[in-house]
Amino acid sequence: MRKIAICDDSKLDRQFLKLAIQTYFENNEEEFTIFEYESGDALLADIEEGYIEVELLFLDIIMNGTNGMDIARKLRDIHFKALIVFLTAHANYAVESYEVRAAGYLYEIKNKNN
Repeated sequence: MRKIAICDDSKLDRQFLKLAIQTYFENNEEEFTIFEYESGDALLADIEEGYIEVELLFLDIIMNGTNGMDIARKLRDIHFKALIVFLTAHANYAVESYEVRAAGYLYEIKNKNN
């Protein structure tokens, strides 16, 4: 069973990504569990306490509270081995994401009129 976490302070963005993940795994007939977090601090606490274990983490960078890049650093400091894929609308963190061994960086260009 695949264990995936989504951490994004935007409920709409979490729902969109969750739907995409569900569609993928259902189409491939694989079992999966998705854990959702709106706060990096809550995610970090649950991982530190051993409440969840995941193999893939989708992590927003710009969030209320501690930003995703700082959460990723803290996770790596406690030897978190899962793949981390950053989600953001800000390209300026791409190079920095290599410091935490990010597996990916999903960048969305938003229209300024939206």
